Amino acid sequence: MKLTNNILAASLALFITGAAAAAGPTVTVGEPAAEQHTERSSAQHIAIVRKALDEGQVRGRMDTFYDLFDPGFVDHTPLPGSSATREGVRHLYIALRDAFPDLRATSEIERGEGDLVTVRRTFEGTHTGAPLMRVLTGGRAVRFEALDIVRVTRGKITERWGVMDLPGLLLQLRGAPHAAPKEFALR
Repeated sequence: MKLTNNILAASLALFITGAAAAAGPTVTVGEPAAEQHTERSSAQHIAIVRKALDEGQVRGRMDTFYDLFDPGFVDHTPLPGSSATREGVRHLYIALRDAFPDLRATSEIERGEGDLVTVRRTFEGTHTGAPLMRVLTGGRAVRFEALDIVRVTRGKITERWGVMDLPGLLLQLRGAPHAAPKEFALR
């Protein structure tokens, strides 16, 4: 089953404009109406994704990570040099925790529809730990955004599509101040 252009366009619009969660995207997943998941399962999927990000990514709890990510997990948009597997994501989580011991994340949007969850988060931390992206520790405070579309199947995270503001993060690591994203509408 392929992710439709509607969800990608709607999610990108949410990422760029910072729209409220209530005005989230319309998602078409290609399943017959009888197979569409209930609102309750969407809430459960959001809770699974939230726990994976909060416990695994922010707190570095890899026991929780393994409980929530399927062994056959596929990252359709891995970062350059990263594996598209569960282990690739685990290494990313560890690298972020090692670089930013005080890593914090705020979710602006958590929206579920069927087996897909869209999450827009802002990360903040101070680069006092390990080097990141070949940039030595500089003690600089950073702030960067990420948008993920995650598929949850049978209680496990099985797929991810996402974008992270890597250019902005890299500029901040090298000493450029964080610039707030400009609001604009897609045409």
